[in-house]
Amino acid sequence: MRSLENKVVLIAGAGRGIGKAVAREFAAQSANLILTSRTLSELLSVKKEISGLGNCRINEITCDISKYNQVQKMIEKALKLENKIDILVNSAGIADFKSIINTTEQEWDEMIAINLKGAFLLIKTILPSMLENGSGHIINIVSNAGKHGYSNCGAYCASKFGLAGLTDVLRKEVRHKNIHVTAVYPGAVDTNLWNSIEGEWDRTLMIPTESVARSVLDICQNSQKVMIEEIVLMPVIGNL
Repeated sequence: MRSLENKVVLIAGAGRGIGKAVAREFAAQSANLILTSRTLSELLSVKKEISGLGNCRINEITCDISKYNQVQKMIEKALKLENKIDILVNSAGIADFKSIINTTEQEWDEMIAINLKGAFLLIKTILPSMLENGSGHIINIVSNAGKHGYSNCGAYCASKFGLAGLTDVLRKEVRHKNIHVTAVYPGAVDTNLWNSIEGEWDRTLMIPTESVARSVLDICQNSQKVMIEEIVLMPVIGNL
């Protein structure tokens, strides 16, 4: 099992949900963290909660990843703080479940901007430093909705299918340059995302955020000689 001590991990969407759980797992392994999201109060809360879990530095930087100038400034600041970024975990994302006919142009644009464009901008901006260092690992938290279409999920599925394709192409472009690229496809995960989605959801059947985070940690601790291209995580009951 590979040590992550003193590795620098940038986690997008670190203020809540899967990103927060990932931050906890990596902090416990003494990896140095750059936490980013749009909301400073959430980042500070996570930082306070995970400080002391391991011997690590934790920095927080607010950023709207759908805005290129903000991503550039965030990465520039991160590199000034830590000099490198070894691992990018992109867990930032939004969801809004509506039929295609009832989805507004604004809702469509926002979904694509955060879930797909944001990932592209993070990758585009971080990749040069990884290539210069001769190593790196990019992990995109996609979704089972990036493999299967669901009714009333048009914009969300489109953004996640796009992210799956982006991840696949990126892997082909950089795998011979010692950059690892992994797509994580979880089914329904128990996060606060479901609070704003109409319907009756039995969240006890969903995947805990901690389980996704541990899988991300396992990926990063595996041998550098192994390229874990993707993992699929599903609730025990199946397609949820």
